[in-house]
Amino acid sequence: MTVRLAPSGGSLRIQNVPLRASKSSGTIRIVGEAKFDLANLTSRSGRIKIDVYDRNKIKIDALSDGFQLDKPAWVYNEVGIPTGVPAPWTPVKVQRNASGLHLDVWGRRYTVGNTPFFAQIRSQDEDFLAEPMRVSAIVDGEPVEFVHDGTKVVEAKPHTVVFEQRFRGGEVCR
Repeated sequence: MTVRLAPSGGSLRIQNVPLRASKSSGTIRIVGEAKFDLANLTSRSGRIKIDVYDRNKIKIDALSDGFQLDKPAWVYNEVGIPTGVPAPWTPVKVQRNASGLHLDVWGRRYTVGNTPFFAQIRSQDEDFLAEPMRVSAIVDGEPVEFVHDGTKVVEAKPHTVVFEQRFRGGEVCR
């Protein structure tokens, strides 16, 4: 199957897509899937044309239709997204000390240490983890040691905290 996406005022995009049998609808159907990057096509129109071929590469069907890609009003709209913390929850508290970054929220504490993922999760005064979460890898038969390059808080608001961790690990991540 050949899929042609021709946006007005843009360059033609073509994909040759293999067809396969599918029973997802309960009956056997022949399906194909084309994926196009639609970035830069917002608020643009154009035509899509699909040509279907048999195994001898003889065209057996064709479909052509127009399209209009409009960004819905709700995309990137933050109306209705709360910026506060509704009761009974509590704002996120961020603390940093020698053992790492602590994120406290409503009876729970998430500790971010010098290992990937959480070093500890504590809820109602009970530790959930027997030891810190970790990532292990073997590359070319050799274990990779991940070295902590830092943890930083990217964003801290009463209702959300975003943090970033960086690690180095041989050829896996530099």
